[in-house]
Amino acid sequence: MYTISILLALSCTRDQPGGGQSGESFTTGTTSGGTTGGTTTATTTTSGGTSTSGIDGDGDGVTSDLDCDDADPDVYPGAVEACDGMDNDCDPATDDAGVSVFSAAGALQSTHATVQSAVRVADRDAIIQVCPGTYAENLEIESSLTLRARDGVESVTLDGGGSQPTITVRGGQTVTLDGLVVTGGTNEYFGGGLDAWGVDTEVIIDGCVFMNNTGEYGAGAGISSSVAATITDTIFMDNVAEEGGGGLMLSDAGGTVDGVMIHGNSAGYGGGLAVWDCDGVSADGLEISDNIAETGAGIYIYGDATLALANSEVLRNIAEDHGGGAEVSYSGDNIMVVDSTDWGSGDDDNSSDDVYMNWSSSYTDLSGAFTCSSETATCE
Repeated sequence: MYTISILLALSCTRDQPGGGQSGESFTTGTTSGGTTGGTTTATTTTSGGTSTSGIDGDGDGVTSDLDCDDADPDVYPGAVEACDGMDNDCDPATDDAGVSVFSAAGALQSTHATVQSAVRVADRDAIIQVCPGTYAENLEIESSLTLRARDGVESVTLDGGGSQPTITVRGGQTVTLDGLVVTGGTNEYFGGGLDAWGVDTEVIIDGCVFMNNTGEYGAGAGISSSVAATITDTIFMDNVAEEGGGGLMLSDAGGTVDGVMIHGNSAGYGGGLAVWDCDGVSADGLEISDNIAETGAGIYIYGDATLALANSEVLRNIAEDHGGGAEVSYSGDNIMVVDSTDWGSGDDDNSSDDVYMNWSSSYTDLSGAFTCSSETATCE
């Protein structure tokens, strides 16, 4: 026979019978005869002389009569609230907070006040879940992970503060961005809101908003140098590039862009979307509207690039020079393959034309399926 005593330095106040209150202290983990079935039998003794017996089923030091979830060691009175959708501290009056890191299998590993501190400690393929709020940060991501807004689109804002890119992704990783608003980023060269580049790097963007970012190229997002990109259900709006790709620029990169809105951006060329030296960019279900540029206001294709565009709308884009809807540049072997895309008419028409080719051919009132080639300087 033996006795194990574990003292827990906790005190609380509990309503007493008859309406009064008194301080209460308790001791957990007093066991006679050892433990059974992986749980600890404990006695909770109050200062009023009464006691109840409980079992500490999860080993967190708090017995089942006081623990609101005795099957989870991360849940007990006084626990730190994590961004996991659970009442960690057994107090419904407190909200989830901060940024939590989960393993790839979904186990909570740590909770942080900033996103960057969570990124820094995250294991490969970790899931970082961010509670609602605005986070003034410039993130540098150098490992494979998922960065997710717990409550979905527009619940979490990452604000770069106008000094650096809001998010930078480097070399050889697979990074998923889910449900984030990315704003306030800037870059003297490539990628204001998001700067992603590097061989064997994959970037997956789903349900995000990139807005009010600036840069020389790819103000909303600049994706380059062999990155494979998958972008779905995302908005690029009100971003400003000094040179090319106001909303989104893909340069020497490839992938798919589906269900994306590119709206109200501006640049010298490619106000909405710039595809540069990319072999095999597929775009489906896009809305490219109200973008402004000197040339190629909606879309600009340059330097041995191929874009397949289907089931999309290219509307109300304004080019100061030419290529309101799109310009397929004479520089390089550039091809745009189009199917089932609305190029606008009347108030929705692009200005001054729908597609401009090779300094020589201009097209308006396009419809149906056609292919534009810089080699032939035609759309047919």
